[in-house]
Amino acid sequence: MEAVLAYLHFSDQKDLLRLRAQLSPKECELLRVITKNHLGNHNLTAQQLLEMEYLGPPSSIHALIKRLMSKKMVLALPDQNDSQLKHLIPSPKALSLLSELGKLINSNFPKSDSQAPSY
Repeated sequence: MEAVLAYLHFSDQKDLLRLRAQLSPKECELLRVITKNHLGNHNLTAQQLLEMEYLGPPSSIHALIKRLMSKKMVLALPDQNDSQLKHLIPSPKALSLLSELGKLINSNFPKSDSQAPSY
């Protein structure tokens, strides 16, 4: 039961952070995709995001990108070779929010010193 309570506490805190940042669940999902790729040294372009059908229709993705930019959660950097191309990266504000979420995970789910059982 302790793990269930830890998860529920984390989930509540995550939702409070999301609401404090005034982000919708879909905006959070898109921010997660942008940040994960950025941290993997692959900054996505808006066009690449529009082609990710699992995120929704292109018109919805475009609106989400614009909202994240207006909320200062995502920055658009021009490509070095093609000025028409913009790479989307998480802003310092977004990274701070995600760092806060990471701290919540660490405080709710501390790493165990014991090794996982081998099967």
